[in-house]
Amino acid sequence: MRKHVSNGTPTGMDIVLRPTNSSHPNALGVERIEVGPALKKSRVGRLHGRPYPVQFRNQGAFDAWKQALGSGPEWTRWADPEATCWSIRQEIQQQLNVMRAGRHDSMEAEARAQVDARIESISISANLKYELQKGAIIESTPALETLLLNSDMTWTCR
Repeated sequence: MRKHVSNGTPTGMDIVLRPTNSSHPNALGVERIEVGPALKKSRVGRLHGRPYPVQFRNQGAFDAWKQALGSGPEWTRWADPEATCWSIRQEIQQQLNVMRAGRHDSMEAEARAQVDARIESISISANLKYELQKGAIIESTPALETLLLNSDMTWTCR
């Protein structure tokens, strides 16, 4: 489990800690990962006539995430063709919630922050998966599978 540490900069740059696989007994057990730049570049404000994933890439968000996480197990897991947007979203949302916990002065503000983290994680995960899959995301949902299984249509998964 990663832990969050704020680096204290006023711009809101955040750092997460990832356990290391060091065999040295006196080695620090965590690796510091700065994800603030990736989060900042992930916010798509204007599309400039481009589709959302294209603007995400053009803003440098994909490269920022790759730079922040590219050497770690998260990136390897997310790049796996079997990884789903949902699983990536869950990881990002969990981390955002941990990073931002305790920063709010009311329960309403905390609840709103969790909703914002969910929306942000959905956006980031879909755009990352789109880029990692070279522009193709095809994921069936349990509801779609049930519908197709109970229909008279013939279908195959490839």
